[in-house]
Amino acid sequence: MIVLSGILFACKENKPAHHHLNSAQKHMHSYSTDELIRLFDDPARDEWQKPREVIRFLNLSPGAVIADLGAGSGYFSLRLARAGYRVIALDIDKEFIAHLEQKSTVLKRENPKGSLETRLIEPGKTGLMPNEVDVILTVNTYHHFDDRLTFLKKMKEALKPGGQLVVIDFKDGELPVGPKPDHKIQESQMVEEISDAGFYVTENIELLPYQVILIGRSE
Repeated sequence: MIVLSGILFACKENKPAHHHLNSAQKHMHSYSTDELIRLFDDPARDEWQKPREVIRFLNLSPGAVIADLGAGSGYFSLRLARAGYRVIALDIDKEFIAHLEQKSTVLKRENPKGSLETRLIEPGKTGLMPNEVDVILTVNTYHHFDDRLTFLKKMKEALKPGGQLVVIDFKDGELPVGPKPDHKIQESQMVEEISDAGFYVTENIELLPYQVILIGRSE
């Protein structure tokens, strides 16, 4: 089974008309939120997403405030909160947010050290205040963004001085997981766009078999 990419940035309740959707958004449109949650949280995903290795690689400072932009089912949000970080999970889909709020209630009982705040946001808006977070994480979501340069600049404003943007998205070409090639943004284009928004970009293509990790540091 192909594990679907990304987070639905054209949600069912707040979605624009179909002719305004890009190809990736149209593809996501055909699945219910429950179906997407099952796909995103499929245990088989751990084999190639390697969440523990990713969190270790990011080398986050204790007490870091992390925004998971396009949090979806909370695949990374919940893991980061359980690891003791303060996480702000942002999505435009009401059903994803409701799902995360339920998970957050359980998390508070299980692990009081970490925290998970949810925010329902509008398309094209980060939902963050200036200088609010240390890290913005966006996983399998970049290819859903419209007007990416403008949106990247908004993300940069939300980062504290020295903060970083972490973009994890699928490598080019046909892969056993993820979106079709014509739904993807080429790695070189992502690097160029993130750089144009004012970030210094470093890449890691070795850690994950099907995805590239781009780290954009505020200059």
